[in-house]
Amino acid sequence: MSGAPASAAGNGGCTNIQQGLGLLCARWDGQSHTYIDTIQGSFTSTLGVGNPRIHVRILDAQNREMFSRDRSWGGNRRDEVARFDVTVLMPRAASRVCASLYEGGGLVDTACAPVYF
Repeated sequence: MSGAPASAAGNGGCTNIQQGLGLLCARWDGQSHTYIDTIQGSFTSTLGVGNPRIHVRILDAQNREMFSRDRSWGGNRRDEVARFDVTVLMPRAASRVCASLYEGGGLVDTACAPVYF
């Protein structure tokens, strides 16, 4: 018998980047505020993003990071997805999942999605 609740939920949030020529999104799915299955950050860009890195994290209500992962690519990319399995039970209730996009080491923008059930 599984310890996870039978119901599942998910949510996503996006923000425009590059003056509306691109989109950055954060997504999650899970079973409860402390049992998140996966987190994801993605971007699309008509201009492309040079040497992009996506940092995806789970935050509590006080904006404390409880889990995070990064993925990076070389070259100029127009569309990438960084999806991660969450392998730990959260020590506190998750409030939101955020994805930050970096271009060549500099922050482009951050998108967040609230966690609710």
